[in-house]
Amino acid sequence: MKTLCIVSPTRNEEEVIEEFVNSLRWLESKLREKFDNQLELHIIIVDNASTDKTFEISTNFSNIDSRF
Repeated sequence: MKTLCIVSPTRNEEEVIEEFVNSLRWLESKLREKFDNQLELHIIIVDNASTDKTFEISTNFSNIDSRF
């Protein structure tokens, strides 16, 4: 199995982070098709002292989906 690890720095991205994550999920589905479901995706979101809800939203994703 192949592993793809995406690291994304963030700062005050609460308005777009959900769309970003959904785009990565879409990308994963396309890559899985290409690699006959032999792909594992890990997403690391690094929060750089956000003053909005970026950290909380990212944490919620990790509570729901272990790939985060």
